Amino acid sequence: MLWDLLPPLGSDETAVRRRARSRAEQAAAAEPTIRLFREWRFVSGEVEDTIGPRVYIEPEIHARYTGRGEMGAYLAHTFLVRLWPGRHLGAAI
Repeated sequence: MLWDLLPPLGSDETAVRRRARSRAEQAAAAEPTIRLFREWRFVSGEVEDTIGPRVYIEPEIHARYTGRGEMGAYLAHTFLVRLWPGRHLGAAI
């Protein structure tokens, strides 16, 4: 997610995004039961909607990132904004 949003300064952005996509595909293949990994195309903005209901993805986001410091809060917020566009998330994180 981070490499897709902000490739490292001075890097070949196309190559970095291609690597990020490859890693997302690998994660989804390695852990097909994890909904967040399975929805990588949606999270990255490649497709318009999720494969399954969004309501099942939100608990996985919280379980992975809530309580993991500032970076966890940032990632949870980033994923939740993508999951629920337009929803006020101030109290959710």
